[in-house]
Amino acid sequence: MSTIWYYKNARFDGGIRTGLDVNDDRAFQHFIPGNEPEDASLEWFVDVMCAGEDLPSDPEAARGWMLDHVAAIRDGLEGVAERLSAGIDELSMPFVRSWADENIGAKFRIRCSAIRRLPGLDIAARLHEVAASLESELQSLPRADLIAV
Repeated sequence: MSTIWYYKNARFDGGIRTGLDVNDDRAFQHFIPGNEPEDASLEWFVDVMCAGEDLPSDPEAARGWMLDHVAAIRDGLEGVAERLSAGIDELSMPFVRSWADENIGAKFRIRCSAIRRLPGLDIAARLHEVAASLESELQSLPRADLIAV
C-alpha cells in the first residue's frame, strides 16, 4: 500500500513547515522561519494521510494525484474544522478523522492538534486556512532534494 502525506507544522518560534512525503520519503518541503528565538517545538499541526494500492510513488505524480483530489481533501479539512469549531479538549489530542472513498480508491486520515489552550480554541480557523491554501501550497512546494542545506 502506498502513502502520500501532506503536513503543515506551526512552531513556537513562528516558523511554518509544509511538506509532502511519499511512501515515508520527503518529496517536497517548504520552511518559513519564525521571528522569535529558535524553538522547533510545535504549537499546532495538521497532517493529511492518503493511502491506497494505486497511489503513485513518483513524487511529481503523487503531487498530481493530490491536486486531482484536492476537493475531497479540502472537504475533509473543512469537516474537521466544523467539528472543532468550539475548540479541542487538550486530553483528546490529537484529533483524528478517518474515512475511505471507494470512488477514489483511497483511505484518508486527518490528524490535528494544538499544543496550548489558546491555539486549541482557534484550531478550526487554522484548519480553514489550511483548506483554503491547500491547492496553491501543493502547486508551489519545492522538491526536497533540490533545497540547499
